Amino acid sequence: MNALFAFLLRFKKAPRTVPITELDFARSVAKRLDEHRELAQSIEKHTDLFSQCPWHIGHMATQDDYLMKLFYLRHGEFPAINTPTDLLGFVRPRPLILGVCRLPEYIESHSQQTENFLAKQDKQ
Repeated sequence: MNALFAFLLRFKKAPRTVPITELDFARSVAKRLDEHRELAQSIEKHTDLFSQCPWHIGHMATQDDYLMKLFYLRHGEFPAINTPTDLLGFVRPRPLILGVCRLPEYIESHSQQTENFLAKQDKQ
C-alpha cells in the first residue's frame, strides 16, 4: 500500500478512492479472473451443482462481470482472451454456461464477439 495513503487512512483523512494498483492484491486481477473461470469450468464439468441449483450460474456470471470491470478499471481495457501478455497476464475465455458479459462498456466495444458468443450458445 502506498505509504501516504496508509498514513492518511490511519487518521481517517484518506480519499474515498483507492490507488488502482491496490487491485493487484494477492496476484493480479487477471489471475483472479482466470481462476474464477477455471473454477466455473470445473464445477460444470465435475459436479451437478449448476443443474441442481441453477441460480448459482447467475451468481458466477455476475462475479465474472465484476472481475471484468475490475480488470477494465485496472488496465483500461478488457482482457485479450487466450493471448497471454507479460503486462496483463493470461485470461481464459468466459465459460459458455455463464452467458455473455453484461457490462455496457464491454458490449459496446465487443459487439462482434458478443454476437459470436451468442451464436455458439445457440448451437449447443
